[in-house]
Amino acid sequence: MLIYHSRHPKNRVTIVGEYNDGKLCMTAARCSDKDNFCRKVGRDKASARLKLHRNCYSTSVEESTIKNFVEQASKLANFISENVNFKKYIKEGITL
Repeated sequence: MLIYHSRHPKNRVTIVGEYNDGKLCMTAARCSDKDNFCRKVGRDKASARLKLHRNCYSTSVEESTIKNFVEQASKLANFISENVNFKKYIKEGITL
């Protein structure tokens, strides 16, 4: 399991992902403006969603590397930080 924590000043995001069969599956936990950011809580929430395959964003990848994960996770974190209803967009299918 791979973990990425964003550094946005507001709405910090934790992304958790895994490589499976040439695809990268990622899901996220977004911190509210009112909450104190906690890496452990974000990691636990996102990990639980990944295990249940809830609100997962999947993309095909050529290389299963950490660098590739960080690039994809950073794009997803930027999208999620800006969109409160990110779960709806992930279900509908988004392109980063």
